[in-house]
Amino acid sequence: MARQGECTLWAPWIDEISDLFAVAASRPGYGLSDRRKGRTVADDLDDQSGLLDFLGVEKFISIGWSGGGPHAINMTRHPRCVGAITLAS
Repeated sequence: MARQGECTLWAPWIDEISDLFAVAASRPGYGLSDRRKGRTVADDLDDQSGLLDFLGVEKFISIGWSGGGPHAINMTRHPRCVGAITLAS
């Protein structure tokens, strides 16, 4: 079941398609995270890999909207990613 938090836009969709939990991580400089000067879209792979390892996630679907769409697509390079959903990218 999707959990309430800063980002709840996807919660109804996640609840309908999966019994897995959803994690919404803000890119550096968004939400409550610190900005990282010089960061690129490709850097997300390393950042998010650490989070996935910490949470013990074995497989996931990458989701992003607006400026997060390219980041979601970038995450499809991760070996545990089984797909991506983007909106208005």
